[in-house]
Amino acid sequence: MTVWLEQQEVTQARPRLMRLAYRMLGSRADAEDVVQDAWVAGLALPEPPDRPEAWLARVVTTRAIDLLRRQKRQRAAYTGCWLPEPWVEDGSDVPAMVEADVDLSMAVMRVLDRLSPLERAAFLLHDLFGLSFEEIGQTLGRSGVTCRKLASRARGQLQAERPRFPARPEDIARLTALIETCVRSGDTAALAAVLADDVELVSDGGPKVAAARRVLTGRAEVSGFLAGVLGQMAQGTAIVSRRANGGTALQFAEPGAPDSLVFFDLTPDGQLCGIYIQRNPDKLTALPPQG
Repeated sequence: MTVWLEQQEVTQARPRLMRLAYRMLGSRADAEDVVQDAWVAGLALPEPPDRPEAWLARVVTTRAIDLLRRQKRQRAAYTGCWLPEPWVEDGSDVPAMVEADVDLSMAVMRVLDRLSPLERAAFLLHDLFGLSFEEIGQTLGRSGVTCRKLASRARGQLQAERPRFPARPEDIARLTALIETCVRSGDTAALAAVLADDVELVSDGGPKVAAARRVLTGRAEVSGFLAGVLGQMAQGTAIVSRRANGGTALQFAEPGAPDSLVFFDLTPDGQLCGIYIQRNPDKLTALPPQG
């Protein structure tokens, strides 16, 4: 094995490389693959690079872009709305999640997904790994000036999002109580009251599980959808909080039905402005079973 790959600073780079790949791809499984490919490429080097972490980040990025291009047709034919595979935390990776400028929340991941792969890459390599635009240009096959523009457009898209904050544990406790009350009583008025006027709901069931096939917007439409879902939910459904994507989500384990993982975004005054429901079982394999 090449000596430089055994150095402590390179080993410590793996969590950051994983998050870079995840932000590029929206899949933790695919991120594992491209990071592993980068390690293998590193083993073949006759000499260590000057900046090992930066070199690995560039390789991970090019591998991720290649994979995105291969997946383009598959993504275009995806059934219904698309949400990333949740990054379910196992406890060991929580301290490393703190990167305030580029987080893993569902809202941010959805913005990143709307960017072109090159915009995403230029932004992440510059803002997350501190690469110069000239280095990024060598990676992407573009000029440094072009890469600066790509990163600027990406940053502008992220900054254009209205202020929203992933739900905190205390928010989750409040929402869990509201939801449990709705399931018991069938009255969703209290839950509807905490929805923002322009709330957005995205539900990803893929080809296997029923879900809303388009993005739902507005208090009336979202509250009507939630009333229908909660009204049909079994009384024995387990609702458990999970650490995922740098925040707290709710896992719904309904007897005889596939699990769901639900993320919430709140406005500064505490209203629900974003609800993201991941139901695709292929993307929930990391969830611990209930029961």
